[in-house]
Amino acid sequence: MEDDCTRSNGLPGRLVVGADPAAASSCQPHNFHTPTYPRGLDDCAACHVDGFVDLLPDPTAAMASTVETGDELGDPLDDVLEGVTASSCMTCHRSGVPGEEAALKRHAYDNGWVPQAFPEGRQSIIDSNQ
Repeated sequence: MEDDCTRSNGLPGRLVVGADPAAASSCQPHNFHTPTYPRGLDDCAACHVDGFVDLLPDPTAAMASTVETGDELGDPLDDVLEGVTASSCMTCHRSGVPGEEAALKRHAYDNGWVPQAFPEGRQSIIDSNQ
C-alpha cells in the first residue's frame, strides 16, 4: 500500500495522515487491535466497588448522545437522546441475549434516563443544567 512505510527501527508502520513523508516522525506504528476487557461485561463489581459514588462523565457537564436521528436528518430537535451516564455504560455493557440486554438497559436508564426526544433538543438539557 502507498501508506506503508518502514520506521527507523526497521519495523513496518503507516504514514501519519497529512505528515511530510520525509520527516522521521511521519512513519508511526499502527495496528488494528480490538480492545478487550479482562472481565465479563456483566461483572458489576469491576466498577461498583466499596466507596463507589458516581460514574463519569458528569451529566451536568457533558452532553447527551444521539441514539436515533429522528425523522429529519438535518433537524437536531427531533433526535432521540440518551444521557451520558447511560451511554458510557451501554457502550460496553451489551448482550446478545434479549433478556440480559433489557436488564442492562433498565439498570442504565434507572441511573440516568430513558432515551427520548426533547422539545428543544439538546438545548432543553443545557437549560436544565444551568
